[in-house]
Amino acid sequence: MKEEMALGAVLTLAQAAKLVPGGPVAPQTVWRWIRTGVRSMDGQTVRLGCYKMGRKIGTTPVMLAEFFRAAGCRGDGAAYDAGGGNAFEQHPN
Repeated sequence: MKEEMALGAVLTLAQAAKLVPGGPVAPQTVWRWIRTGVRSMDGQTVRLGCYKMGRKIGTTPVMLAEFFRAAGCRGDGAAYDAGGGNAFEQHPN
């Protein structure tokens, strides 16, 4: 962690939200991915890794890439077709 912080690789949630494949999301969405995660194509819950720095929370580009890979998301923001829907698509309630 110290090496990533020294290199400036730790991102705020707002910065991470702008790096999401497929377009920016709200920082609250990134927070939700950290706290509750998303359901991956195989039914597992996948959470975004984070660092706590006092009261602040951050993540890294590597953690974002691992999160999207584990959730089944391609680099263009679309989910891999595994017979189910996109892990990140909005469903009407």
